[in-house]
Formats: sequence, structure tokens, C-alpha cells
Amino acid sequence: MQSYEAVHSHSTGAEVAEIVQRLWAESGEPAEVVSEEFVILPRLGRVECVFDAIGTLRNSRTTLTKLLDQGLDVLILVPIRLLGTAHEEVRDMNIALQGWIEGDTGIPRFVFPEQA
Repeated sequence: MQSYEAVHSHSTGAEVAEIVQRLWAESGEPAEVVSEEFVILPRLGRVECVFDAIGTLRNSRTTLTKLLDQGLDVLILVPIRLLGTAHEEVRDMNIALQGWIEGDTGIPRFVFPEQA
């Protein structure tokens, strides 16, 4: 696997979104980063939203609702330390959540997705 820039404990959602996009591309799935923190997977009808802070997630609820209303599957990725709070924030939405752990290799390690 190709080496990527390090993902440190203070990585931004935009940095992790770029890595997520590259990992999807390596697997052969077309993906595009839009609005810094949103990774669109058109063939899968999916959007992966990478948030590094709960405030950013909270401020994106309207956008998340619009994505769901368009029939897209939505996955929210957050640092593992924010996973519980993220569940509380989107409990009323049909969204999956996935935490990430920042590894020594510079590539985030993702836990298994959970339904909100």
C-alpha cells in the first residue's frame, strides 16, 4: 500500500477525507472529495462525511438531511473519542457512524460501522 502523510491527533476532517478518498481510489472505487469533508462515492450512492469536531457535525445536520432526502447512504467518520457523542447528535437520523484511530503508519484505522 502506498504511504500517506501522517494523520496526527489533531488532523482535520479535510485531511482524513483526502486519505479516505485515496483509499477508495486504490480499491478501484471512484470517489471525490467535495466541500473539504465530504467524500462522494457515486457508484455506491454513498457519501462519507468526515468530521473532526462535534460542532462541525452539529452544524452539518441540514446538509446531512438533504443527502438522506436524495436517497444517498450517509456514513459519518469521526475520531474514536467522539463516537459516543456523534451517536447522540444523529440518533434520529438513518445514518451509520464509524470511528477512526490514528495509527503509526499515517493511515487511519477504522472501526466497524455502527447504525446511529
